[in-house]
Parts: sequence; structure tokens; C-alpha cells
Amino acid sequence: MKPAFLLPLLLSMLPHGAAAQFSSAAITAGGRSLEYRISNSAIETAPLLKDQTGFQDAKVSPDAKLMGWLAEYPNCCTSYAVPLELIVMDRHRRLHSFSGPQAIFGWCFASDSKAVAFRQTALHGRSNEVFELRRVQDGKLLQRFVLVWSDPDDESRRPQVPRWARCAVG
Repeated sequence: MKPAFLLPLLLSMLPHGAAAQFSSAAITAGGRSLEYRISNSAIETAPLLKDQTGFQDAKVSPDAKLMGWLAEYPNCCTSYAVPLELIVMDRHRRLHSFSGPQAIFGWCFASDSKAVAFRQTALHGRSNEVFELRRVQDGKLLQRFVLVWSDPDDESRRPQVPRWARCAVG
């Protein structure tokens, strides 16, 4: 057998999970469930974490190696659940969690899908917004920016956010 024919043969012998990629993510049941598919496998359901009541804003990373969502939790002072945690699942089904002192209202994959950018702010009214860029693998804070509103009543005077945070503005 010629060496050129060995590569396809060897690749076909690798476990199917070795090159697994997320192919879809969809929030169902009125936000109470998140279904996803890895490669050509059956549809699976993302886990509900302790006290979590729902899912929001599910995304598959551009390289399809990660999937993420905002996890909603009950809030003491509102009649509705609030997105308090960003969860990222890798293709080995390991979960990575990101949160802060306020609700998360926007997020995206960044840095070639090796990091996530997310925006935290108060539930109601204009207030300062905190943007963080964190490495998925270990949660390390890579960048942080606090957007201070100079005139909360004038949307046209919204301060500029750094390029890495723009995808989380929502």
C-alpha cells in the first residue's frame, strides 16, 4: 500500500468524537430547554444547572468547537428570571461558567473562539455597563472595560466601546 493511501485509512480509524463539532443549538419549550447537535449525532439537551430556570441567546462558536448560552435564574426583586450566568460547553461536554455582580445582556465568542466577551448592567434604567473578555479554557480575565454614561437620556451620546467588546453590545 502506498503511503498516500494511509492517511485516509488512519483518519477513518479515529474515534468519531475526535473531530466532533457543534452543528446546531436551539432554545425550545418557551426558553426552558436548549437542544443541540454535535456533528451528525442525535439531538441532545443541555443540562439545567442548580436553580436555573431557563436559557437565552444560545450560540455556536465560529469554529463549531464550542456552544454557549445565558442561564436564567429567579430574581428576588422581579417577577421574571434574569440572565445571571454565561455558560460555554465544549465538544467534550465540559461546562465553563462566567458571571459577575449584574445581569448579562449580551455576549459573543471572540479571539478565534478562545474567549468570550460579555456585557453586564442593571436590569432597569441607564447605568454603567461592564464589559469583560475572558478566556474560555480557564476563565482568565483578558480585558475589562467600564462604559460610563455621560448623559443617560441621550442615546446619541453613547460612549464608544473597544473593538473586542462591540459584539456584546447587543
